[in-house]
Amino acid sequence: MKRSVNPAKALERAERRLAEKRKRELARLRARIISRFWAQQRAEKRKAARAAEQTRMKVVKSTARAARKASSEAVRERVAARRTAAKERAKAAVKSARESAKARAKKTRAAAAERAKAKQAQARTSRALRKRSARIMARLSGRARPKLSRRKGLKGIVAASRRRLKARTLRAKRVTARKERRAATVQRRRARRAIVTANRRASSKRQRELRSLKSAILRRASRQRRAARKAAVRQRRAEKKALHRAAVRQRARARRKEVRERRAMRRAEARAAARARSAAARQARIAAYKANRAAGKAARDYEAHRARHERAASRARQGIIAAALGRIGSLIGARINVGLTGDPARRMHGTGKLNVATIAYKNEYGIGVPERPFMRLTVARERREWMGLAAQVVQGQAKGAATVERGLRRMGLRMAADHKRTIRETVPPPNAPSTIQRKGSSKPLIDTGQMINSIRAEVVLPDGTTEVIG
Repeated sequence: MKRSVNPAKALERAERRLAEKRKRELARLRARIISRFWAQQRAEKRKAARAAEQTRMKVVKSTARAARKASSEAVRERVAARRTAAKERAKAAVKSARESAKARAKKTRAAAAERAKAKQAQARTSRALRKRSARIMARLSGRARPKLSRRKGLKGIVAASRRRLKARTLRAKRVTARKERRAATVQRRRARRAIVTANRRASSKRQRELRSLKSAILRRASRQRRAARKAAVRQRRAEKKALHRAAVRQRARARRKEVRERRAMRRAEARAAARARSAAARQARIAAYKANRAAGKAARDYEAHRARHERAASRARQGIIAAALGRIGSLIGARINVGLTGDPARRMHGTGKLNVATIAYKNEYGIGVPERPFMRLTVARERREWMGLAAQVVQGQAKGAATVERGLRRMGLRMAADHKRTIRETVPPPNAPSTIQRKGSSKPLIDTGQMINSIRAEVVLPDGTTEVIG
């Protein structure tokens, strides 16, 4: 005798396994989302740290470059100042040498003039002496010569004249030498004064130029330091602003993520509570069924004359149930995959960079764009309806109806249509104003219509054949 199988219990076990499978999938999805979130957090932190380090190195390099430039300019200016001072000293030396040469030439000309004057004076004195001697000789030749002593004779007169001439010449030489010495002293003093004045002027000019050059270098260095400090302050402010903005964005993302997770948990808890209520109701129905069955058995015990008929009916029912379960078992291997599948999903999107399935995945899980889970929303909202359709298909198969393939196709069409209806009913959050202006519509997930038209249902029949409908 074959063992009887309770369809209600079998259905309950199947639903329980399905619920546990959904719970495991939800836990895996949640763990994947959390791990992706923390991976993004770590990547953003590393990126911010690299940006801050690059900014700091840029500031350090620019400061070092400015310092090197200022030092090189200062060195060049010092070299230029030294060259200028050397040129000024050379000019002053050349000028003093020229002035000293002029003074020596002037002194030489003055000495030559004095010697010429002395010669002229000596020549005049000699001529005067000769004339006087001639006059004396003429006077003496015209009258008798007086008697003169040896000392007062003509020779004595000539000697006295010569002594007087010599004394006068010596006096003139002494006067000339004294004048020459005074003139040379005056010239030397003037030359020294000119050299000292020129040196003073050159040194004062060099000092003024050096002071002005030093002050210019200091002013330029101070301006460069102030500019470097201002640039560093601006850079630090920009870094602080960037870090603050990144932290604000990160906190906002974390808050939005937390809100989404809380909502998902509340929805999961609500679904679990609903399942628990439905399970309790199902258990109550099963208990009522068992009670009724027990009451029927007791009635059959009391009615012995109907026992044979009841046993026959029971065997017949068991045979029917076994046949129904056998037909239900023929559904093993049948499944329905709904989403972006087949060739339309593998085609490139209108932008020409990604295919349609990748665009749908990014919108579903919020990768690079705001999260709009149209597939998960559809599953959460339409799961009970789909379970009812599946139950109808199972009941039809149990009854031996020949419309199993048609029921599966109808169920696949219904699931694909539910996904499209979810997209048309606007999945939150709404589009940004710039996106609305670009595409000319406020409907999220709908731009060219390529993604919504690529949603298909892939029906796998028990015999292994596959049909894509939608």
